[in-house]
Amino acid sequence: MRVKEQKAIESLTYDNLCDIGETIRDIRMEKDEHEIALMRQAVQIVEESLAATLPIIQAGISEMEVAAQLEYEMRRRGSEGTPFGTIVASGYRGALPHGRASTKKIETGELIVIDFGAIYKGYVADMTRTVALGEVSPTLKTIYSVVKQANETAIEAIKPGMTAHAIDDLARGIIRDAGYGDYFTHRLGHGIGLSAHEEPYMMQRNQLVLKPGMAFTVEPGIYVQDVGGVRIEDNLIVTEDGYENLMTYSKELIIL
Repeated sequence: MRVKEQKAIESLTYDNLCDIGETIRDIRMEKDEHEIALMRQAVQIVEESLAATLPIIQAGISEMEVAAQLEYEMRRRGSEGTPFGTIVASGYRGALPHGRASTKKIETGELIVIDFGAIYKGYVADMTRTVALGEVSPTLKTIYSVVKQANETAIEAIKPGMTAHAIDDLARGIIRDAGYGDYFTHRLGHGIGLSAHEEPYMMQRNQLVLKPGMAFTVEPGIYVQDVGGVRIEDNLIVTEDGYENLMTYSKELIIL
């Protein structure tokens, strides 16, 4: 090591170092057009991969088999990997908000929560859809309808100047008014970008004001033990006058 470099290192002290973590966090929260373009591509990968995977789901197939096919389809389309463990939770396991794919066999009459992600050139897409294998009970259909309404109502309210808390509260209020308030057990959403979970967090008591370029999920859910669960998740960008939903995949209940 050269003398000049050695002296520079020796001069570093706590007095002349500063933490820039908060500054970096703030910069990362607001995506530029290049970043958003990469996220759109990641979203296209997850949407096409889900469409390619749903036809294989039938009674007797395991959750793990569905997850494996889904991850294969994403790789085929250019995903660099998965940002988190793929969730395929059917029937009673749908009541587990983070129920990663298991050896459980999927049965007719069950809802299946499918939550998965892709990475394209470093940027993440995170998608959840809940589908049915055959006809499901009226209770499950009602739960699905409530979650869908909560998702759509929260998204429609997104615009600069709104707070993360306010968006969360809109979705939570719909679920609460339908009698399922105790079964929505997580925040409404989280930021996405270089990580699958980053700022901004869409949750109660977070008074962060939304600004153009912020990217996050909206994913309300209801999880009833021994009955099942529903989650519907989209990826949103705050624009100058509202929002852009990067996802185009149907939110109507798909019956396989």
